Amino acid sequence: MKTLENTTFNESTDAFQPIVAGTYPAHITSFESREINDSVVFNMTFKVADKVGDMEVPVYQNIDGKYEPTTDEKGEAVTRKATHLIGKEVRSAGVWLTPSPKEGEGWKNRKYKEFFENLGVNFPTDDNGNIQLGQVEEEDVLGFPCLAKVGEQSFTNKEGEEKTTMRVFSCYPWTGGQKLSEDEIGEDVPF
Repeated sequence: MKTLENTTFNESTDAFQPIVAGTYPAHITSFESREINDSVVFNMTFKVADKVGDMEVPVYQNIDGKYEPTTDEKGEAVTRKATHLIGKEVRSAGVWLTPSPKEGEGWKNRKYKEFFENLGVNFPTDDNGNIQLGQVEEEDVLGFPCLAKVGEQSFTNKEGEEKTTMRVFSCYPWTGGQKLSEDEIGEDVPF
């Protein structure tokens, strides 16, 4: 074996670090919508922003195929700068819109309203004080900055196996975050 100078591996500092639940600065880099029954579901991809490198996150280690937080000799969590998250992409859990909900079922659109208002979408208010929801389109949110709340979502795949993935469940305004330009998003966009 040929010895390589300055080439080492340390499990505690160099091992794979998963995306962990948390709230991270991000931008929307893709947007899809589709009709299901009488509703519309929206799915977006959020790209974690460079600003995440200023954050500290727990270091995880693989113990028998499951990632567990690493602790030091005092039992305290070991943390590191979150630079490994820069550029990671996380899809949203579906955000549902129910157009023309039945009487008493307007609550079905609460998450839709809150999710998109937190991205900066302004829905007009009518003369009676009701918020007039519209159907958000790609150009309304693509490239927008936000603080994306990421968590685990479990599902059963086609083979009947239980799987877990990370999803964006909600987002919040990112004060100081800047909208990405078309070039920064890196794909053909409608604006």
